[in-house]
Amino acid sequence: MRKPEIRNRTAQAGFTLVELLIVIAVIGILSVIAVPQLMSARRAFRAAGMSREIASQLRYARQLAMSERRAITFRYDDTLKQISIIRHTLVYAGPDGILGGAGATDDTRVGVSVLTDPNYPLTTGFVQVKTIDLASSATPATDIVYGKPTDASTAALSDGTNLPAAIPTMVNITFQPTGAVINGAGATVDNALFFYNTKSPKNTATAISVLGSAGRVAIWRYNGSVDPGIYVE
Repeated sequence: MRKPEIRNRTAQAGFTLVELLIVIAVIGILSVIAVPQLMSARRAFRAAGMSREIASQLRYARQLAMSERRAITFRYDDTLKQISIIRHTLVYAGPDGILGGAGATDDTRVGVSVLTDPNYPLTTGFVQVKTIDLASSATPATDIVYGKPTDASTAALSDGTNLPAAIPTMVNITFQPTGAVINGAGATVDNALFFYNTKSPKNTATAISVLGSAGRVAIWRYNGSVDPGIYVE
């Protein structure tokens, strides 16, 4: 007589409903924890990329001023969240009387005369070399803030540069043929630009400084683990 087949119930067993619900709950909890951290990390990555772009354009403006032996202005428009590189050139009319026509010459404008021009930085004959938008679909203009987070120290960076007391809507940094940055009185002047993402201020705050004596450009990151928060190079 043939014995009845005994099946291995353990091998055929699947997940119970309770086990499945537990797995789904664990995945949900991990998602709640991980997603905000991932979003914060992405914002920090984009903020670092933006600061590198700003520093790159400052260095480009300085190099252009030195190579062309003329004043070049780096301009930041906080309303448009936009960078412009401006070449200062005074174009004269040629023999035909046309401005910039055949045989025309130009003047490589430098020094205080550029800075004291009533139309500065859009001086007569200026050329906008390039324009860069800092905002994008990933980082809307409304997320970009020019300034320091509320819990940041008001002290200057370790190189002596700081955010102006009255935060401007337009920042102009004009490099001279020597690579230096001066003001309307002819004295060297230091500058610093501060930014952060309003949705994650502590993780995205950065600064870019420019020393007027030689035009040195440096990037600073925000350290919010201390109170008040400080910037480190």
